[in-house]
Amino acid sequence: MKIIFLRAYDFPLGGASQNRLLGICRGLAEEGHHVEVHQYSPSKLNLKLNILKSQVYKGIRIYNHAWRWSPVKSKYAQAAGLVCGILSSIFSILRSNQNEHIDYIFMNSEKNLYLFPFFIISRLIDSKFGRDLNEYPLVILKPARFNRLQKKYKINTNYLWFDVVFIISKDLINYYSSYLSKRSKILYLPVTVDFDRFPFTVESLEGLNYITYCGDLSDSKDGIFSLIRAFEEIRKGFPEIKLKLIGQNFDTKHMSILNKLIADLNLSNHIEFTGYVHPDKIPVELYKSRLLVLSRPENIQNRGGFPTKLGEYLATGIPVAVTSVGEIPFYLKDEINAYLAEPGNVISFADCMKRALKDIGKALQVGLAGRDTALEHFSHKKQGKIISDFLAGRN
Repeated sequence: MKIIFLRAYDFPLGGASQNRLLGICRGLAEEGHHVEVHQYSPSKLNLKLNILKSQVYKGIRIYNHAWRWSPVKSKYAQAAGLVCGILSSIFSILRSNQNEHIDYIFMNSEKNLYLFPFFIISRLIDSKFGRDLNEYPLVILKPARFNRLQKKYKINTNYLWFDVVFIISKDLINYYSSYLSKRSKILYLPVTVDFDRFPFTVESLEGLNYITYCGDLSDSKDGIFSLIRAFEEIRKGFPEIKLKLIGQNFDTKHMSILNKLIADLNLSNHIEFTGYVHPDKIPVELYKSRLLVLSRPENIQNRGGFPTKLGEYLATGIPVAVTSVGEIPFYLKDEINAYLAEPGNVISFADCMKRALKDIGKALQVGLAGRDTALEHFSHKKQGKIISDFLAGRN
């Protein structure tokens, strides 16, 4: 089959959304399908691979139709790049279809203004139109941004275009099913991990003194404040341990509160901020860790989603401490393949970390069992076969 994924910005390198799409594309490419990614909006990150006009990356053909405006430097350049990128993407898809029929076009957008032209293209060339849904819509996550009419319009129209959808959690399947077209076919597709980024497993945790978090340093999504407080609870019992925070947050008010909390708890000498780390180097940083942590709170965003970073944590074979929220406890069991804590409970998360740090022999066994779980459920190779069969109508 020939399958095209339309990407708004930045590919192949970036964060969770880029990694998930990359895993899906690689899985399909390794199943023998012709896979292309067309980027129709300027890149935001000034990464060499993301601003190339065209390339083949890990078997995937990538076209950046807004490369002249990448990385974007102003709102005007963003607008110009978007318009030209969409038009160029349309013509490129039409030309590509002349050479070989396109079976599927996937596009992730909540804006009907962008969805509609590509939906029409899919109908003109007789392709199926698809989408990957991995969280609740913005009208649910950030309702204050929308008035009542906008909410009704977006909810009732945005999901009617699609013939096929991938959905990351059962909670989201229950939500979206009533808004999708009756013709839509649904594939339950949990987090997807490119295991080639994590080629080996740790053999020992001896001498590793970092607890590591990787993400955007957010509190509402990843509970970064709770993590800091939990770390303060365990620090005296493990004086050699440091907390490494990989990532950044551009909200200066949020970072001011975070830095003040660290200073008030006298943790400044025990917490290391790495800032932005190139995606290719993140696995190396994770492998330096004795424990990987994610203290997600209980909220609607986390009930519906499934963190890509958790799948990547597990892929390393390093033990993981994580809160039991959403579908996480469906795959992970406490002290079997991860260390689980109650969401929003600082003492519970501190205890979770203590148990992992106290017995490193058992912690290594738990970490390796977590990797086995990720291989079974989240590997891009295994999921590539599942997606391939689904799109071919074999399941």
